[in-house]
Amino acid sequence: MKVIAFEEHYKIPAIAQANKDNPIEQIYEKWQKLGRFPGDPSQGVPPGIYDLDEKRIAAMDAAGIDVQILSHTVPGPEELEPSIAIELAKQSNNAAHATVTRYPDRFRGFATLPMRDPKAAVQELERTVHKMGFVGALINGHVNGRYLDDKFFWPVFECAENLNVPIYLHPNRPPQPVVSACYDGFNPIVSGFLALAGLVGISTWGFTPCG
Repeated sequence: MKVIAFEEHYKIPAIAQANKDNPIEQIYEKWQKLGRFPGDPSQGVPPGIYDLDEKRIAAMDAAGIDVQILSHTVPGPEELEPSIAIELAKQSNNAAHATVTRYPDRFRGFATLPMRDPKAAVQELERTVHKMGFVGALINGHVNGRYLDDKFFWPVFECAENLNVPIYLHPNRPPQPVVSACYDGFNPIVSGFLALAGLVGISTWGFTPCG
């Protein structure tokens, strides 16, 4: 029986740099300075997130994983202006495709999409599925505070339906008003951890609005 892991993230440095002011990247940087992520900083945060070659395969082998479905981690291009996000989404998908091409028995790809421009996102989804053989796309739970049930995003879901590929819905850090309402008043590092808790596997509290 093959073990296929669906939520297997990577990151490209260009997207990390473009998101350097994003709260998630800032929290990662704080955690790294506190020693939460020991190791060579050039390997990214968490360590190894930039690796799409032999070290990743070695980690897969050690964990008994046969195939990874690669997807770019949060924050991705969806938080950025479309003029930047469109090109960065292509770079992310090209990087994943290069790895799938090198190791076709070990990897598949979920597309990264510039969701603030649905037309461009549709074009990128079509490109990655038709030309690269991607098996779907991963979209984070909201796009710059705009949730995915907004009709603005429907063309992307209609495209996925027409292509007969799934959309993997991934959690995102809550919009800042939700973070402020739920988690203000603690040490900023504690607040940051609580807001991101779902990303590290602690229930879904990081994504549940107060009420």
